[in-house]
Amino acid sequence: MRRLGALVAGTIAVWALLALPATLLIGEPPVAVTAAAAGVCLLPAALTLALNDRVRERPPEEKIVIVLVSTFLRMGLAIGLGVLLYYVAPPIRDNVVAFVGWGVVFYLVTLGLETSLLYRDATRASQSS
Repeated sequence: MRRLGALVAGTIAVWALLALPATLLIGEPPVAVTAAAAGVCLLPAALTLALNDRVRERPPEEKIVIVLVSTFLRMGLAIGLGVLLYYVAPPIRDNVVAFVGWGVVFYLVTLGLETSLLYRDATRASQSS
């Protein structure tokens, strides 16, 4: 739960430091587009982080397979949610280039945050053993 909070807080911090000022200074894209791009990437990252918590006690071989599967799950969910928003939200459709651009930025941000959180836990667990 603590890692999930750190993931959400980090994503919101990056959004507030990068996307929000860019939107307010330039005026394009709307705030909703950058927030949607962050949310589309945050949800799959949170799900894969939760999945990792569930497999913590599994054998190493299973963990490797789950990490590989979760990578495709994460990417597929982010793309699927982005496509869904494209069809149901007119502001996304009107600013599709900005949405995809910010989506790539937030995908990399959430991937970096998630990886660092998992690495920190793995090194902590190996030091205590």
